[in-house]
Amino acid sequence: EEINLCVGDTLLLFGNIVTENETLLQNLVAVNGCDSTHEVSVVFFPSFSSSEEINLCAGDTLFLLGNMVTQDDVLLQNLVAANGCDSIHQIIVNVWEEIEIYATQTICAGESITFFNQNISEPGIYMETLPSNAGSCDTLYLLEVEIQPEINFSLPDSITSVNGQAIRLPLVITSPDIQTAWSPSTSLSCSDCPSPLAILSENQNYTVTLSDPAGCSAIGNISVLVSEEEAIFIPNAFSPNFDGFNDFFTVYSNAKIIEIERMQIYNRWGGLMYEQQKILPNVTTAGWDGTRNGKSVSEGVYVYQVWLKSADGTVEVVSGEVVVVR
Repeated sequence: EEINLCVGDTLLLFGNIVTENETLLQNLVAVNGCDSTHEVSVVFFPSFSSSEEINLCAGDTLFLLGNMVTQDDVLLQNLVAANGCDSIHQIIVNVWEEIEIYATQTICAGESITFFNQNISEPGIYMETLPSNAGSCDTLYLLEVEIQPEINFSLPDSITSVNGQAIRLPLVITSPDIQTAWSPSTSLSCSDCPSPLAILSENQNYTVTLSDPAGCSAIGNISVLVSEEEAIFIPNAFSPNFDGFNDFFTVYSNAKIIEIERMQIYNRWGGLMYEQQKILPNVTTAGWDGTRNGKSVSEGVYVYQVWLKSADGTVEVVSGEVVVVR
């Protein structure tokens, strides 16, 4: 006869413990007195095992083998094979996290950017989810948008200058860390300072480009209109401390004044402190440096008298007071 068992089973047969395929013989005495042999074949059928993986994305739910699965897990299912032996089916559940990509971007006021199908011009956090591809979960894109503040400045549309007289372009900037670039640089004292001086003999239009550290910019325009009137400017104070700024006293004018024939400086008691002849206007270092006989004069009020020669040959005498500040 044949006895079928499953691998892992144990059989006690004819006084023997059987755990693997085997054939056993039993000698018997028949009723007629003759011996007989009984043969028993023991056959062990193998058990079966199988395995599979199921991948879920975070937030998904799976009902499996009577269990609600929401996280990584391993489940076993016992089955009966056709040969009557048990088989074990293993199910491995992997829960994958959603992919999240975060970025920040600063844009200039008035500008916009495209984020997938969104046109963005306001600050905030914007989200977009891309469906999963095979073997992956959804991808969540997060973009934080910041708006760079506008560059605050003021600049009049036009100013009027006198022919040949220096005039400052009155740009006022209230935003921090702003760089400027003037164009054209014609007749300007500098092209990258906020408020350059312009000395013009004819009308001129200027454009200034203001840039902040974020790369944002603003544009200003001003027209300088030139008048043909005679203009004279004589400072009422100067500081001869040799710091490179306002160290000399002299006369500034347009092209109609061609020469300072004479300049005299007196103290309050009428003592002559300085005298020079035939010097050019607008040449700062040609004026008085605040010394007498090589020594610095005291702070205080001094009286000046200058003889100014015009292009037509006439001479005008102008006097006034100037304060020496140390």
